[in-house]
Amino acid sequence: MLRRTCTLLAMTCLASPPAWALDITVDTVIDHGTVQQVADPITIGDGTTNPVTLTVRNPGTVVEASNNSGRFVFVGGDDSGRLVIENGARVGQLSFSGSRRTQMRVAQEGGTGEVIVDGAGSRLEAQSFELANEGGDGTLRVLDGGVVRLNSTLFAARNDSTATIVVSGAGSRIDGSISMLSGAGNTQSARVEAGGYLGSITANGASDLVVTGAGSVVDAVTVFTTTGSVVVEEGASIDAALTVRQGSATFRTGASIAGAFQTKIIRDGAADAVVALEAGTSAVTDILSLLGSHATGGLFD
Repeated sequence: MLRRTCTLLAMTCLASPPAWALDITVDTVIDHGTVQQVADPITIGDGTTNPVTLTVRNPGTVVEASNNSGRFVFVGGDDSGRLVIENGARVGQLSFSGSRRTQMRVAQEGGTGEVIVDGAGSRLEAQSFELANEGGDGTLRVLDGGVVRLNSTLFAARNDSTATIVVSGAGSRIDGSISMLSGAGNTQSARVEAGGYLGSITANGASDLVVTGAGSVVDAVTVFTTTGSVVVEEGASIDAALTVRQGSATFRTGASIAGAFQTKIIRDGAADAVVALEAGTSAVTDILSLLGSHATGGLFD
């Protein structure tokens, strides 16, 4: 295994060896610009006293599984860990056969975990993604043109856990769906801002979604529970469908629903399901025609 030590940064820097395991217990950088294959699960900050970070950076730098065992990435098991993908690097692979597609597990078993995908060309690809479980505190940030590609639903917050998702900046995307899970003690929030994009999200339990800023888009949103809410504001839009079965959805000044003929807003008739419009909301006529008598607040105060 070839290593070089970054003494000034107090980090370990890894060049490109044959397939091997990555058990990250100190701050580590992979920046060699080639493909790094791993034969066993990647663990970041599991069993460590202090928080540790694995940074994967630079165009051409790829970390992916070489076999079935290497497909798991654990960030912050019962301790604290962080994975940073930046400057055009990639972690994970979806084009392999199913046994080698990446399985992300962040903030499991009461730990704290954070994944950051930052900058144009930076990419995380995952077959499955669990963000926060068993009392964990997990965060996913997709920034400044970074991309997360999901082949199945990202599940946020299980069993008394906290999950936070941020998609920020033009070109920043989560291509896939997110399910914020119900359950006592779970807390989940998602924010799409400054031109970010999210495919779809379902808000169960104590879930909050904010879509804000010009060019910010979420294709489809479903709010299932009385404590779930979505706010769309300041030039942001929902482009495909909004379903409010319980909880609330609020469209503030500058918000819009693109493609009214393709958009469906459903209120199932429960007294605690609310869709509110404020003055200045785009395409008000189209929105009202879809809502019928179910719209409340804002324009009607």
